[in-house]
Amino acid sequence: DLGDLGLAILPVLSPQLAAARGRLELHATIGGTPQRPDLKGEAAVRDGQVLITNRSELITDLWADFRLDETRITMDSLFARSGRRGTVRADGVIELEGARLGRYAFRLAMNEFTAVEPGLYAAEFDAPHLRVTDGPGVNGGTLPHVEGDITLRGARVLFDFANQSETQQLAARTQPLFWTYRVRLQANSNLRWQPPDGDVEFSADLTLEQTPKELNVFGDLNALRGAYDFLSNRFTIERADLTFDNVGGLNPVLDIVA
Repeated sequence: DLGDLGLAILPVLSPQLAAARGRLELHATIGGTPQRPDLKGEAAVRDGQVLITNRSELITDLWADFRLDETRITMDSLFARSGRRGTVRADGVIELEGARLGRYAFRLAMNEFTAVEPGLYAAEFDAPHLRVTDGPGVNGGTLPHVEGDITLRGARVLFDFANQSETQQLAARTQPLFWTYRVRLQANSNLRWQPPDGDVEFSADLTLEQTPKELNVFGDLNALRGAYDFLSNRFTIERADLTFDNVGGLNPVLDIVA
């Protein structure tokens, strides 16, 4: 019976977490052998906070309840908040292979969640039916893999794709990979590209796929309205269609009238 364990050890167990705090309660019995333990009981996380690695989003007010047995850890429920309105809910199962964690599968629902990459974008979205499973092996470990649909409530993209030096700097960034994903991103409106020289609102229907080796994008961005400044002249956007063909990477075919 452990009533007040700290969560600071979680980043050691999961590199997807940069920092964690809160309280873990564990009430269990253990038997068997070191290589094949027999664990039965319950665990709970209360008042948790976690910071995701390489992200600026802070997850707060985290509560979760688990059941433990010889073959699996079952997460009956998880609830957390992010920002003023964002919520996260999840449940799922981790299979146990002796004393090691094996395959896992979680259902994840995110509502009014805000994702921010300082200097690049800020986006608020709903993703009520995501699935997280054990994904590909990379550098001796296994990365989580996320699949599902994301509906964009609104986004501001500040990155200037027309600035070749900025594009080259972004392409040259090397960061460790902590998860893979394949998600469909949809937006009817309110996806705004706002570089220093313009403000264009788009709709979007894109599939984004992060593999261990590359980021693939395919689908369409279609301008709804906007303006762009070029050579001291302001152009009103009449049509701007961007088509990603999953061949040229982040290098879409452009069809623009202004």
